[in-house]
Amino acid sequence: PSAGALVTGNGLYVSGVSALSYSALNLAGGANYVFGVLPVLNGGNHINQLSLLFFAGITNSSSITFVVGGTLILDRSLLSSSNSKTIKLRVVAETTGPLCSIQLYNLTTAAVVTGSALSTSSADPVTLTTGDLYSNLSSGLAVYQVQMNMGVGNISDRVNLDFAELLVEWS
Repeated sequence: PSAGALVTGNGLYVSGVSALSYSALNLAGGANYVFGVLPVLNGGNHINQLSLLFFAGITNSSSITFVVGGTLILDRSLLSSSNSKTIKLRVVAETTGPLCSIQLYNLTTAAVVTGSALSTSSADPVTLTTGDLYSNLSSGLAVYQVQMNMGVGNISDRVNLDFAELLVEWS
């Protein structure tokens, strides 16, 4: 292109074995299009969630008192405050019959996190998710445990915690 004829957004690129072209980039697909991960500002997609997995503890229990199913250290202050965000407890659990109860316990403050109670009576693995716990978590560094217990049952009854995570999502 000649001086004064340049267009913002156009680029010079290889269009053949011995050829260069000057035009807008083809993002629509087909021959000679741009592929891979584009920055969000250029139309690329971004991931707006982070999964914080619990380190496994006891995942199968017949205890009627709460036992530790997993432990996680979280410093909520490290999460950017520039976006709105939610933090939810998500688990997969099952039971042979009695009620399986699950809660998030803040070991640092020695208190159950408000709004973290989940339960199931399903004999098949089921996904359970709390509402937003962000404002109920410590603002700084804290140790959390996902805890479970079994309602009254027979000696052969068990509750299983197959998976647990804190799911952080932002917009």
